[in-house]
Amino acid sequence: MAVDRELKVVRHLHSMGQSVVVTGDMNDREDVFCRFTSDGLTQASSGQGDGATCVPTAENGIDWIFGTAGLTFADDGADRDSLVRATSDHPFRHVRMLVPG
Repeated sequence: MAVDRELKVVRHLHSMGQSVVVTGDMNDREDVFCRFTSDGLTQASSGQGDGATCVPTAENGIDWIFGTAGLTFADDGADRDSLVRATSDHPFRHVRMLVPG
């Protein structure tokens, strides 16, 4: 139900001309990835999710950055250095993003 609600908000905001970014710890990783990317509304910052396939790579784990069509992502990555390991059981995901303007 949560994913349905999130996608409803993303669709609404996008229909109003807004760029939308969704980040999070998505425990049901494959289902969330597939539902967010299957219709082309959003893409994963890692470059996956073209609507044609629904196979997330293992390297993303359960942590995702999704953005609506029109956003451009570059340098997607995950840091797992000693500071990150000391403060979280998740990598620190990051990406550069160009927002149309």
